[in-house]
Amino acid sequence: MGDRVRDLLQLAAMAPSGDNSQPWRFVVDRTTVHIYNIPGRDNPYLNFDQSGSYIAHGALVENILIAAPHFGYRADLSLFPGADLVATVTLVEDTLTHRSPLFVCIGNRHTNRRPYQERPLMRNQAAYVTDAAADVGHGRIILVDDKRKKELAARAASATEIVILENPMLHDYLFRDIVWTAKEEQKIRSGLYIDTMEFNAMQKFLFKAARFSAVMVVAKMVRFPHFIAREDATLYSSGAALGLLTIP
Repeated sequence: MGDRVRDLLQLAAMAPSGDNSQPWRFVVDRTTVHIYNIPGRDNPYLNFDQSGSYIAHGALVENILIAAPHFGYRADLSLFPGADLVATVTLVEDTLTHRSPLFVCIGNRHTNRRPYQERPLMRNQAAYVTDAAADVGHGRIILVDDKRKKELAARAASATEIVILENPMLHDYLFRDIVWTAKEEQKIRSGLYIDTMEFNAMQKFLFKAARFSAVMVVAKMVRFPHFIAREDATLYSSGAALGLLTIP
């Protein structure tokens, strides 16, 4: 594998994935990249039938298509050409391919778990978001900006936390991929690093305690998972709108 291809794939792998599981494997033949799914890598509780992993692969492939021209390539894509083979990307030498302005966004992307500004969306902002699905020709984006409806949707989404924390098997799956120290994070470069969750000191202490099954037995008795869900619902409903993307 050449240095350009290696650098391109390292950048592409900054794509978001469930709990930063990075459920992909590359097989490279010079400038042809075969991208395989690793079925057991992503946690199963929100990854029904590998749908979550395939969304992550979509982000990975999109990064490759965006970044390839900056490395002197045109990327020719073939989707799902074989079993567990999600995509094959052929990189063709081409210095004239249009360079996307989104290239600079790949390295700057991050997850924001802080409270959002509860400022109403302007009409053109809402239209820009909802029209995005039409631009790519797939799916539909629905925005909910009514305060009461936002709260209802946020409570529905946060109910996942109760299910995960109260079910012993799902609880173990959640904490399986937590990375607890900066040294460990630098070593393995995957998994959900605790500092990216942006907890305050008390939240971090409670989360660390919650990894122990015996603690969770007591926590369920005092409805601790319900408290976590309420805190998450408050965060989810704090922004200008909640968005739902539906794809047939």
